[in-house]
Amino acid sequence: MAHLAARIEQQVSSPENAGMAAAWLKAILARLIKESAVAVLQVCLTLYFLFYFLRDRVRVLKAIRSFLPLSESDNETLFSRVNDTVHATLYGMLALSALQGLLGGLMFWWLGVPSPWFWALVAAVFAFVPVLDTFVLWLPAAVYLGLEGRWGEALGVAALGSLLVRAIENFLYPALVRDRLRVPSVSIFVSLVGGLLLFG
Repeated sequence: MAHLAARIEQQVSSPENAGMAAAWLKAILARLIKESAVAVLQVCLTLYFLFYFLRDRVRVLKAIRSFLPLSESDNETLFSRVNDTVHATLYGMLALSALQGLLGGLMFWWLGVPSPWFWALVAAVFAFVPVLDTFVLWLPAAVYLGLEGRWGEALGVAALGSLLVRAIENFLYPALVRDRLRVPSVSIFVSLVGGLLLFG
């Protein structure tokens, strides 16, 4: 911490700048802590419900089928489409996470961030968690490079992390899941953009 404080002191030249930087860091850390707590709670709830859904899946599916006002063939079609949707979504998320991790590792390696392939693995894991996402990695990397005085690399990490990775996710995901979902790519893309505009 003393080494980091010395670096910050070298880069910050006036009390006003120090106050602005401290307020910015405080806001970022508060958001990170809040979103991390929400993510941990969501993971715990997901695992809790997943255990019971997997244990009692046959009974649950029978109960759902009995409540649906559909014929047996329509039930089979509906459950088959739901199954395809779940698998397509999961495989698409895994593929995108691996691709984002690879691109993050290449970006970190190219810009001289220490241990780039370790951070690539961490980026792939974080990319799979919707709340955390890869900004948890590229933002500290950009700050680290900025504190080192390498402002070009810091801006490069921020630009590539915020634009390239997000663009890949929004444009490649529809192509990855299109065949399994049997939905046109345009519909998936419009749904993704609408979800981003509505939910952030």
